[in-house]
Amino acid sequence: MKSIWKKTIVLVSLLSLAFFMSTCSKKEAPSTSARPTYVFKVATAGQPGDSLDSSLKLFLKLVNERTNGAVTGEVYAASQLGNHRDYIDGLQMGSLQVAEITAAVLSTVAPKFSIFDLPYISRSPQALYDILDGEAGDILTKHIMDVAQIRTIGWMVRTPRHVYSAKGPINTVADFRNLKIRTMESAPMLKAMTLFNAKATPIPTAERYMALQTGVVEAAENNVAEIYNCKEFEVTKYLSKTAHLVTPNIICIGTKFLESLPADYQQIIIEAGREAGAFGTQFEINGEKDFEEKLVSEGKMIVNEVPDKSSFTGVLAPLYAEYTPTIGQDLITLFQKQ
Repeated sequence: MKSIWKKTIVLVSLLSLAFFMSTCSKKEAPSTSARPTYVFKVATAGQPGDSLDSSLKLFLKLVNERTNGAVTGEVYAASQLGNHRDYIDGLQMGSLQVAEITAAVLSTVAPKFSIFDLPYISRSPQALYDILDGEAGDILTKHIMDVAQIRTIGWMVRTPRHVYSAKGPINTVADFRNLKIRTMESAPMLKAMTLFNAKATPIPTAERYMALQTGVVEAAENNVAEIYNCKEFEVTKYLSKTAHLVTPNIICIGTKFLESLPADYQQIIIEAGREAGAFGTQFEINGEKDFEEKLVSEGKMIVNEVPDKSSFTGVLAPLYAEYTPTIGQDLITLFQKQ
C-alpha cells in the first residue's frame, strides 16, 4: 500500500513538473504578434531648420508616434546624402527610404512633372497646393509610380521664385539678354531662358553659392527663403521679383519599399507625408515676408518689384506648345484653373 502511494506521489509530481515546464516554455517563446521595426534614412538638400528640414522631421515624428515607436530614423540635411538626382537612385535601389526632391529633377524620370517648370503656369503657393491636394496631384502620383517606381506622399509648395543677380536688376525680358544664370536641372527652364535670350547653366544646389561667388554665373533664380538660408545675398546684390515659378519640393518614397511594409504602416506613412507637406507649404507662406525683409536688412540686397510681367509671358507660347503633348492637355487645364 505504501509503495502504491509513493508511486502515485511521484507520478503527480512528474506531471506537475511537466506542466510547469510546458507553461514556462510557452511564456518564453517569441510572440507571433510582434511588429517589425524600421530605421529610415530621410534626405534633403535643405538647410537645418528650414521648411524642408522641419517638414521631414515632422514626418518622422508622426510616423514614429503612430507606429508606436516601430519606425525611427534621421533626417540628413544640407545634401549630406548627395543631390536630388542621387535621391532618385537611392529610392529606386532601396538604400534611401524617404527624400524630398524638386519637381525639376523628378521631371527627368517622370516627364509630366515638367509642368512645374513652365513659367507662370502657377498663380500662388496656396492655389498650387490646393490643386495638388486633389485631381492634379493624383495624376502626377500615378504617373511617377508607373514610370519610375517612386511614390509622392507630400507636396511642399515653395514661395515664388525670383531672379537674383550680381549684375543688375531684371525688369523686362530685355534685361535677360546674355545674362549667365544658374537654373535647376530642367529642360523647360533652360528653354525658357533661351526664349529670354539668357545663357542658362544647370548647377546642383550644393554648388550654387560657389558658382555665383566665382562668376561662373552672374545670377540665379530661387525663393527668398532659400536665398537667405544659403547666404547667397553675400554673392549677389539685386533681387528682382519676377515670380516666374511656383514649384513644390516633393516628399517621395520608393514604391517597392512602401509596398514591403505592413498595410497599416503604409497608410500611416502616406497620411504623415500629406500632413508634412501641408505644414511645409504653410511654413513657406508664413515666412516669405520676413525672409525678404532679412535680405534687405541683413543682406543689403536691393529689391525691385516687377508689376508688369507681360514681356516675359509674351515670349513663352512656343514653350507651352512644345510641352503640351508631353504633359497632357488635361493636366495643363487643371493648372490653368488656379
